[in-house]
Amino acid sequence: MASDLQKSRNTVSAVRKMLVGDLKDNPDERLKVYNMLADTPFKGTGKSPSDHWVSMMLKAVQDPWSRIRKLGRQCLLRIASTQTGVQKKRYIKQLLNLVRDRWPRVRNWYEKEGLLLLLLDVLSFAEPTSLEEGLLANMLLLLVLPSVSDPQLPVSDAAVEVALLVTQRSENLASFTVDYNVVALRKTCIFDKTGVSDPLTTAGHLGCLAKLLALHAGLYTTRLMADLHPILQQLSAYPAASLRQQVARVWALRSVENFDMALTTMVEKAHAPSDSDEWWCVVETLLMALQEQLTYYLCFPEKARALKQMARGTIVKSLYAVLVLIEAKQFEVARMAKQVLPLLTQFVVRFTESLAFLGELLGKEAARFQERTNFAFPFLSDLVWFLVIRRYVRPAGEATAVQKAVMQYLIPSLVGEGDVSGNIDTEGVAATRGHVDDPLSVILVCTYFPECLKEPAGKRLLKFAIDEAAWRKAFSCFGNVVQYASDFTLLIRQEEVSAGQLLPLWFNWLAGAYTHQQCLILDAIKVAIAPKEQLVGRKRLSFAYHSAFYAPTMKDEGEEVPLGFHWLKQRFPSEELLPETQPVPMNNMEGVEDVLGDLHNVVYRKLYAYKGTEPSVLNAVRSLMMAECGAMPQHKTLAAVVSAVVTRLDSVAPEWRGVLVTQGAKSVGETTAATSRTGDAPSGGCNNWDDSDSEENVAGVSPDEEIRNARTTLSALVYTHFDGREEAFIQAVCATGSEDVRKLLR
Repeated sequence: MASDLQKSRNTVSAVRKMLVGDLKDNPDERLKVYNMLADTPFKGTGKSPSDHWVSMMLKAVQDPWSRIRKLGRQCLLRIASTQTGVQKKRYIKQLLNLVRDRWPRVRNWYEKEGLLLLLLDVLSFAEPTSLEEGLLANMLLLLVLPSVSDPQLPVSDAAVEVALLVTQRSENLASFTVDYNVVALRKTCIFDKTGVSDPLTTAGHLGCLAKLLALHAGLYTTRLMADLHPILQQLSAYPAASLRQQVARVWALRSVENFDMALTTMVEKAHAPSDSDEWWCVVETLLMALQEQLTYYLCFPEKARALKQMARGTIVKSLYAVLVLIEAKQFEVARMAKQVLPLLTQFVVRFTESLAFLGELLGKEAARFQERTNFAFPFLSDLVWFLVIRRYVRPAGEATAVQKAVMQYLIPSLVGEGDVSGNIDTEGVAATRGHVDDPLSVILVCTYFPECLKEPAGKRLLKFAIDEAAWRKAFSCFGNVVQYASDFTLLIRQEEVSAGQLLPLWFNWLAGAYTHQQCLILDAIKVAIAPKEQLVGRKRLSFAYHSAFYAPTMKDEGEEVPLGFHWLKQRFPSEELLPETQPVPMNNMEGVEDVLGDLHNVVYRKLYAYKGTEPSVLNAVRSLMMAECGAMPQHKTLAAVVSAVVTRLDSVAPEWRGVLVTQGAKSVGETTAATSRTGDAPSGGCNNWDDSDSEENVAGVSPDEEIRNARTTLSALVYTHFDGREEAFIQAVCATGSEDVRKLLR
């Protein structure tokens, strides 16, 4: 009792200090006071808080410190959660009236933001039927809509969120809010020599309008579009990027008219380039809107059905316009055009019923397109890649149509003048324009359209693709060409061709490659040397389903949509659902055995033993070790793997022998479990070796983890190739270091 009385006195004293301004510059003390008020015993069931308490919490809502503002809102809403029925309705109305009464006296942005966020929370908490439309309209006119144009972004953002919530309660208020913003835009969008009279105000109204129309698509009528179009055209030329981003958001609203306008205007601007600031500002804004629209339709393909089928001429003109804009002098335009190109290319390939546009693009328009510096890469290679996805995701009959289009239009373009029957004017394969400029496209066609390789022209393409010069040139412009290396290697093994001549090149790339590229290269090497039994069930395009194969930008920012992975996964959500491929007919190791020394030196002795090698790469190397031992189970192969295992321990965890002593002998159960994990690893696919829960990282190596991995690898070799006879394994394989191996196994 005495304790509660003393606490109450302390609270009253602290509140008095705060009211007279003694705690004005001490936010920590203010927070303590408000916490004491919040924790003041309050038996809220069946009662209402005192007006003084509510007033103090409203003061907290308007505090300069966001943490205190949040505390005030939480306390006021907590009371509402304890009430029901009429009492709750009365309390919510009391809060709304207090917010409305305090609003005319607020001066600072944080006070406005605090009251608006409280209003947002109260409206979210209230039953939709408990608030009259008149009260909501009053709040809109007095507080919310005037704050939409506030120069302080936190205030403007909060006001927009309240406006969106209110308009969901009433269609009439939604229509009114749209009209209000359009009228405000007309008033503020007055151009003079310096530009918009009030760009911050204009940006606020544009942002609110974009969100409103996205939420209430039915309000985005043809008449409204006509009213907005001249305003948006003017604003799109304004230098401030923040304002033009809002213009792009309105232009990006999904409608047939907006999409057609963006494409048509982009083509017009590309045909009439200018050095003026107005030109590049308008073009960048258009491209931003087009990027958002294309991304939306690619993510939600059912929405694209509302769009008209693009005419063949429109397709060609639009693609050509983007290629022109990529070469623009202005960095902003070139950057946005590069982002739009794969989206537009994918959109065309995905949603166009007929592929006849390829005949125009690669036929009579080919010379014009080939003049563009980005035609071969990235445009043509992207086009081929999206044709690959279309071939796999469409039904069998349509997949055949894609294959025919590739043979009819694409292959003649790649081999130069002539047709698919082999009537080619040039004698040397590498001498044709197509081969020299488009190695990535050639590799893609050979990998994913193997039916085309039966024709003379297709055979020449394959001959070119197997040459390391094609891969070297492709890698120079697109480092991630290695993501197709595994599928290409699988293809040539199915064609009974050895990949031996490409292995030295891939070995050379390992040292300077990024982590995900190292994993891709190692997986390709594994496919090249693995016995055919281990490739049963291997599927093309499986690299799209393993995080170890993703570039950092794809992990951090998400590039699945422009790369087409999202499209692929909409049809095949998991790797297991991908179409089956034909088996590898035989083990053709021609040329492979000649480079095993490079494999052992570059991969086992250097990459595997390096302390900074990432865990995903280490797992890929171990999978490769198992594949090599399966393909060539000679003692010298096993010895190379054993040597690599011990060398890594010595390199990254030199104290491992001492740790091994403290651990004691390994149990039989551990050995068996290790074998079941690793012994089955090489049996097809990517084996999920990228989904490791390894404790290792480049910052520090765990000796215990290293020892476990070494034991697992060695145990797998013993059980796979020596039926679990450890001593026989040691005697046959370990010319030196046998005692170390014996300790690891036992």
